[in-house]
Amino acid sequence: MIDKMAQLAKQIAALPGTDVEFTPYPGGGAMLDVRRDGRLFVMAYSSAGHFGVDEVADDTGWLTSYRFASDDFEPAAARLWELVSERSPLPAALTPEEVRQS
Repeated sequence: MIDKMAQLAKQIAALPGTDVEFTPYPGGGAMLDVRRDGRLFVMAYSSAGHFGVDEVADDTGWLTSYRFASDDFEPAAARLWELVSERSPLPAALTPEEVRQS
């Protein structure tokens, strides 16, 4: 799963004006932080195999839950991409069919 998140991070980093920080954790989880146009979006992956995606505002504080949660990578990746890219389609390299094959 960490490899899939790293691939997603590279794809998002290719968007103009985007700053991406990908942090894999020793316990198997990971965090993907994306800054674009003065906004911060996050995708968290827990070692239990759950994903959370959200936008973090200045007044959000510490997140205890995410507005979008999934047990599968594909819907979480699509939601993050939608938030970050202003609703453009997910690149072909990250379509659910290709992700499942990797």
